[in-house]
Amino acid sequence: MKTQRSWAGAVLVLSVLLIASCASTPAMRSDVIGAWKADKYDRKLSDVLVISLSEEPGLRDKIESSVADRLEKKGLRAVPSSDIMSPHEEINRQTVKKAMVGKRFDGVLVSRLIGVERSAVYVPPSPDTTIDSLFNMTPPVVPEPGRIERSSVITLQIDLYDTASEHLVWSLKMQAVNPSNVTEVVNNLADAVIHDLRIKGLI
Repeated sequence: MKTQRSWAGAVLVLSVLLIASCASTPAMRSDVIGAWKADKYDRKLSDVLVISLSEEPGLRDKIESSVADRLEKKGLRAVPSSDIMSPHEEINRQTVKKAMVGKRFDGVLVSRLIGVERSAVYVPPSPDTTIDSLFNMTPPVVPEPGRIERSSVITLQIDLYDTASEHLVWSLKMQAVNPSNVTEVVNNLADAVIHDLRIKGLI
């Protein structure tokens, strides 16, 4: 399955953050901005296939392995799709169902990048505006030049499908603000997924 925006876009954003020495970037943070669970769905997962729709094979492995490892620590059997599918194989309904034959998965977690936003705001210098500068008939002192503050927001979504009904039963959306590296973003996403699945009684 091809997506209009891929995790390659996220990698580009992370590199952009390092470009300008005159720019400053606030600290990274990750926020869950939405989570949903289907009404009356009360099954607990035991065997999960983890899929990333990244078009970058290395990044796909990193995302899937991070989520799967955390699920395994909670006592589930979790398998990255890269373990049972070729990295060059297109991910779609047919290829995923074929890969799942005989493996008794009861859930499929699918992660995707759904948005990348970038902005740059000029912050003017803060001059010395005390009244002394007026009485001394001297111009205000500008201690340092203005600066550019860059901001980047990556929006990610991960969905859980029940394999028996093939229906969406849970979904979470997260934003990584000013991400500094891919590993941190992936780990924060995995932690958010595990936390919400647990409080909603799905694991």
